[in-house]
Amino acid sequence: YWYTEQRYHDFTLRFDYRYTPPLGWDGDDLIFSGQSGYHLFVTEHNIWPKAIEIQGRNYDVLSVIGVNSRFKSTDDLEARLRARRPIGEWNSVEIESRNGEVRSSLNGVLVSVVSEHEFTEPGHIAFESQGTEIQWRNIRIKP
Repeated sequence: YWYTEQRYHDFTLRFDYRYTPPLGWDGDDLIFSGQSGYHLFVTEHNIWPKAIEIQGRNYDVLSVIGVNSRFKSTDDLEARLRARRPIGEWNSVEIESRNGEVRSSLNGVLVSVVSEHEFTEPGHIAFESQGTEIQWRNIRIKP
């Protein structure tokens, strides 16, 4: 993973991403295993740093994982399916952390909300990729 130099707690993160399908890919986008993620509130670097991870994996993009941490969240599968664009096309993400809540939207559609988490101090935002080529552009963070 790579991460921001600055630490953030309340912020809006916006970016675009797309997966590069493997040569000859003609499978269903629902089974494409492109894998990435966005780790929030990272204070100590590790292979899997303690964080809230907003999933970047194609089939469950913007679902929430507590990496060695506790949280409560909701996830809207139907919204994800409506909003996600096909493999190889650009998707836009907005992740907003305000007052202990994290809201994640895909192409303007709210997909998940973290209503409670244990992080009270600012941390780095880390972008990770696992085994599949992914491209990012237009990365913007507003404290």
